[in-house]
Amino acid sequence: MIAAELLPDARAESDDWRRLASAGRRLLLLDFDGTLAPFEVERDRVRAVPGALESIRELAERGVAVVGLVSGRPLAELEVLTSGLPGPMIGEHGWEERTANGERVAHAPSSVASALLAGAKERIADLVEPRRLERKRTALVVHTRGLALPTSDLILAEVAKRWSDLSRRAEVRLQCIDGGLELRAVGRSKGTAVESIRRAVGGSPLTVYVGDDETDEDAFRTVAGTGIGVLVGRSQRTTAARAMLPNVHAVAEYLSLWVERLAPATLTASP
Repeated sequence: MIAAELLPDARAESDDWRRLASAGRRLLLLDFDGTLAPFEVERDRVRAVPGALESIRELAERGVAVVGLVSGRPLAELEVLTSGLPGPMIGEHGWEERTANGERVAHAPSSVASALLAGAKERIADLVEPRRLERKRTALVVHTRGLALPTSDLILAEVAKRWSDLSRRAEVRLQCIDGGLELRAVGRSKGTAVESIRRAVGGSPLTVYVGDDETDEDAFRTVAGTGIGVLVGRSQRTTAARAMLPNVHAVAEYLSLWVERLAPATLTASP
């Protein structure tokens, strides 16, 4: 683990780019919110930054890499927000999967985890207004983005207090996210999502994972050593990533550099 502020910029020429250029197969995986798209108070108004999805399509179409998305959002939401983007796609931190050929798998959490999540919602019904409470199939999220800092901090502190005993249960995990708290079923994560996609792709591809928040650390740890983790956003936390990008606009630039630096070499190598 290293302090995030000490990470090199992923856009700069480096050994990582040389590894990518010489790799036989490449797998590029990205989070969506906070990585391809800036956060919005209204979650349904989120849009990917200009050029990002276009670069992903070009990378896939030209065979530069298998490109997939790994998100905490439900898969149905992710598909709408990415305008029918092809390729593997993961929703709800690995609980929902869409393979590269379009097959869909919905993993079921344990009955105990589901019951705990239902009870957790009741505990905070009087504290969190409905529009700030997101109930997923495998998680419960409290969103405070857009609230003034004293108010949001007080709400999150009270939620954490009411869920304190749940945070010690083996069946669920309580985690801070950008702009809120998430209580979710244990058993799958963005790390297991990366492993699942790598198995499906086969051939031991050089894997790059790009993400922005604490939930992405599971994926960074999964690719550490053999792949490349890229943290988005300026942060003072320690991270398993090995490079950084300052914001979502830098991610779009990074993707365009993949096209610029890797696509010509791929085309030249083709018969």
